[in-house]
Amino acid sequence: MSDILARMRRVMFGAVTVALLSTLTACTDEAGQGTASSTSTTRTTLTVGLTYQPDIQFAPFYVADALGWAGEAEHAIFQLRHHGMSESLFGALEVGTEDLVVAGGDEMYLARGEGVAVTAVMTMYQTYPVMIIGPADADPQLRAGLRIGIPGPYGENWYYLLAELAMAGLTPADVEIVNIGYTQQAALMTGRVDAVVGFVNNDVVRLERAGFPTRPIEALPMARRWQMLVGASVGVRDDLVTTSAQALQEYVDIIKRALEYIIEDPERAVDLCVQYIPGLDQPENHQAALDTLTATISLYGQVTDSGNVYDVLGTMDTGLWARQEQFLTEVGLTAGTPAEAAYTTVFAGERNGDG
Repeated sequence: MSDILARMRRVMFGAVTVALLSTLTACTDEAGQGTASSTSTTRTTLTVGLTYQPDIQFAPFYVADALGWAGEAEHAIFQLRHHGMSESLFGALEVGTEDLVVAGGDEMYLARGEGVAVTAVMTMYQTYPVMIIGPADADPQLRAGLRIGIPGPYGENWYYLLAELAMAGLTPADVEIVNIGYTQQAALMTGRVDAVVGFVNNDVVRLERAGFPTRPIEALPMARRWQMLVGASVGVRDDLVTTSAQALQEYVDIIKRALEYIIEDPERAVDLCVQYIPGLDQPENHQAALDTLTATISLYGQVTDSGNVYDVLGTMDTGLWARQEQFLTEVGLTAGTPAEAAYTTVFAGERNGDG
């Protein structure tokens, strides 16, 4: 009996030792990401929602995570989460599964008008990323009768098409809108449509890589300078603006730092994203991601009078938010929610540019 008890004590001691070692290892791993294990229990966990599948468009968040910067935040642990394909854009935020979300500023503004408690705290793309794309030999003037392919009457593609039509003095009824899903490349290359609405840093890059030169089709020459819509932004649940203000400030600063890193070394940034995006270690995919990220850099900010692009990274363009409110109200997509109710300049700073 004593032998049996002795063996049981050894087994129990071994189990406790393994459990203890596992705990210590977990703390070491976390500390290895730049986080002190002694403080991890005092920090809240905030989940950052990245829409749908992993993609190089989320490079700033991957870079911040890979380099351990997000783990160094003093007031919160930030974890990344990709949406499921069946999830609505703000559904996880509404039920508390996510605390922050990356989406268009226009999408956040319209969602607030529908009762979603989301506040934009940082602008990722200072230039709106969508354009009407035509073949290189197309007439650059947006005109009546054009067959335009679009994923559907929703989201940033739809809002941008409405903006361009308005600037051209046209309505959706003046052109032929074809719902093509997300097949912009095939639809344009096969001539199914005259033009497609897509992203400068995605669809245009893919078409060019496929050997199909393109050009923008616009209402007016250089019309994109007077944009009326806010591009990709970081939004948070309303309550966090006050309850987690210090953590939000830290994360905004971290993402700004990641944007600077990407601008300075996009190829290294792609290398860091390999662990987050399946297949990115393949040379062809790696080069495609680099081309996309290079095209994205121009959306992050504009060179200032002092020659410093970093001055505008993340900032909230209050004039643009006001124009967006006016436009989306005029086209009937909102009942006129005050722009100021949908964003704050507290964390990323503000500017009032001409768009």
